Amino acid sequence: MIELKNLSIKYIKDYYSLYNINYTIDKNTLILGDKDDGAFALFRILSKIDTHYTGDVIIDENNLKIIKDKNLEITYVTEIPYLFEHRSIFYNLYYPLKIRKINKSNAKTYIDDVLNRYNLKNFPEKISKMNLSQKKIITLLRSLVRPCKYVLIENLFTELDADYYNLAINILKEIELRSIIVASEVDIKLIKNYNNYTSLYLDNGSIKKE
Repeated sequence: MIELKNLSIKYIKDYYSLYNINYTIDKNTLILGDKDDGAFALFRILSKIDTHYTGDVIIDENNLKIIKDKNLEITYVTEIPYLFEHRSIFYNLYYPLKIRKINKSNAKTYIDDVLNRYNLKNFPEKISKMNLSQKKIITLLRSLVRPCKYVLIENLFTELDADYYNLAINILKEIELRSIIVASEVDIKLIKNYNNYTSLYLDNGSIKKE
């Protein structure tokens, strides 16, 4: 469970990106609102990128401020894919496991199984040859290969080619089996891709009543 208590953050002096947010996340949740409405700021706080906030974030009864990075059970799938452009699909999927000293042979067996199940044979082998949608899929798969209790997914379906929707939805369903997903989207029409998610509407840094 993630508890947000009087959570606020500013990036510029006279504007709150989040203002006095009190909310509990204990199930799959979809945050709706423009990028400047607060989802981006919330994800950066939860992933410990930004620490200059006021209030508290409690994750499974532990204050985020004292959770060590290596013990943070959160994966962040950013809207813009950050991948090793000149490396292979396998390297990009294995890297989060490599830095945690997971046995390469065991990891390869699991990664190969994932790639076969989702039939990525039509994807270029190198990331640099992929289009944006394919890169988004690889980034999403990386959060599946290295499971965490919480997965933050930022605007997955924004600029994702419709041909990849079913693939992305199927990967989401598998992630849901082991993790609580906190997703964001700007376009309310995309809510149909998040079945049975609780909706949280943000507007100018505050929770908007439906």
